[in-house]
Amino acid sequence: MGYPFSIDHLNGAVVTLLAIAGVGHKGSYRDIAVVMLGGTLIALVAIISTGQFFGSF
Repeated sequence: MGYPFSIDHLNGAVVTLLAIAGVGHKGSYRDIAVVMLGGTLIALVAIISTGQFFGSF
């Protein structure tokens, strides 16, 4: 497989977005990786800060 497993369920959306933007898979690996890592880090910070604010449950 030529793409990370974490976007398996979004493959159709990724292909559609790349087609609209006019870029191919080869030229957009860095962009996809940055978005995936950025989104993951934002979610992690949100989860940790929510846990700190409300406490563990």
